[in-house]
Amino acid sequence: TIVKACYNGKVTNIEQTDDGKWDVVFYFRDYYFWYSGLSKPLVRRNDVLKTGQAVGTIAPGDKIEMLLYKFETQLDPTRYLGCTKILGK
Repeated sequence: TIVKACYNGKVTNIEQTDDGKWDVVFYFRDYYFWYSGLSKPLVRRNDVLKTGQAVGTIAPGDKIEMLLYKFETQLDPTRYLGCTKILGK
């Protein structure tokens, strides 16, 4: 399954975790989007992303975690990204 960028941004970090999955971090202005649990990243550090662009893939049955930060303060992404349809709210 393709995982897409929720917003425009610039990739700041790509890192493989201890479990063999990948984390991709990108930012837009003061906001940092952290996608954790990707099977394979499809971007590189310093890539400029457009909303909807493929960031990576996940295997069937796997899950990703998306974290949102404003500087170092963690925020609830559902309050900013219109995720209510996905979460059934």
